[in-house]
Amino acid sequence: MYLCLSGRIVEASNPRPSLVEFVRLARDTGYQGVGLRQWQITPQTTAQELRLLEAELAATGLRVSSISTTPDAVKALVPVARALGVKTFRVAGAPAALSRVAEDLDADMRIGPQMHTGSEFETVALAAQTLQQADDRRVGVIVEPSNHLMAGELFSRNLFAPLAGRIIGCNLQSIEVGTGDSVLALRDGAKVTYRRVDPAQNRQIDFAAFFESLRAAGYDGYVDVIEPAARDKSIEETARGAAEYLRGVLPGS
Repeated sequence: MYLCLSGRIVEASNPRPSLVEFVRLARDTGYQGVGLRQWQITPQTTAQELRLLEAELAATGLRVSSISTTPDAVKALVPVARALGVKTFRVAGAPAALSRVAEDLDADMRIGPQMHTGSEFETVALAAQTLQQADDRRVGVIVEPSNHLMAGELFSRNLFAPLAGRIIGCNLQSIEVGTGDSVLALRDGAKVTYRRVDPAQNRQIDFAAFFESLRAAGYDGYVDVIEPAARDKSIEETARGAAEYLRGVLPGS
């Protein structure tokens, strides 16, 4: 697996960094790649911006793990993804609709949403059932440990077995439930309170066990750290701290 920094961490920055500046941030804080958000790369991104990004990726040795976008933008972004070597589009939507969008992908590209509380991809069992509605097996899901925690799922070796072959990516953020001021609702209406904590201080998520669950299901790809900017430390400190800890538990990093 390889560790990537998501553009989410600079989303609230004013001004937001350029693509080149973001790649350099990821390199300087210990990442092997970047995950690009919807605002970072669009059908309106200029050829000059893409050339600068490609040059910076070549200079740093980093790669682009994924592109987050909307269903109507995928077709226009396929040539961009092809040039950058990106195989994964993070796109929300129902499986049947995403199957139609997948018709515009290259054969080796995948598309799908992040599993999330309150959605039809809330748990592994529900996600596996929902994916049966997808005619195109390039439609899959992106797992994320904090949402599994909120849904009450434990990271056993066989947790992700029902999704084998359909896991197209992994996002990661660090929370603890049962404390804090933030609240999310589950599909059954139950409310879950949570707070953000540094990965190294997380007492509820066994990240090593999470990664082993993924490997047991055959996933060995990218891990996008999607932490937002912290209130009490710099973006660089937040990114570097997560990378330093996760490299110690990430297989093959």
